[in-house]
Amino acid sequence: MSKVPSLTEKLGIVIEDRNERGLKAKDSFIDALLEQLQEQLEHSELITAMAALDLTHVPQDQVPMHGEQELIQLAGHFNLPEGELLTEWADLKVKFLAETKSPKVILQQYVAKKRMDRRYVSKHQ
Repeated sequence: MSKVPSLTEKLGIVIEDRNERGLKAKDSFIDALLEQLQEQLEHSELITAMAALDLTHVPQDQVPMHGEQELIQLAGHFNLPEGELLTEWADLKVKFLAETKSPKVILQQYVAKKRMDRRYVSKHQ
């Protein structure tokens, strides 16, 4: 829905025919821009929720309760089983506290170990 015609009417601006095409193009552009901004704002909530997965900036005494609401939000958005996700999240936080590493580092180490295991198995078969 365009706001340009109603604004021109309120301001008493008369639109000539030669300018009307240009205004319609600008109007379409503004509508598309507003739609894109609205979509970005919707996704910003997800990005904020995902930011809770980074435990590196969370004081250690706050880690046990950190991120549960965000995980519930993500579970709902991605249609994941909430209970299982929260259980895995709790397990990951325990590991994080024990090793004082971020989930990203833990995942990288896990992937590297799996790659080494595969190489070892392929060499010894």
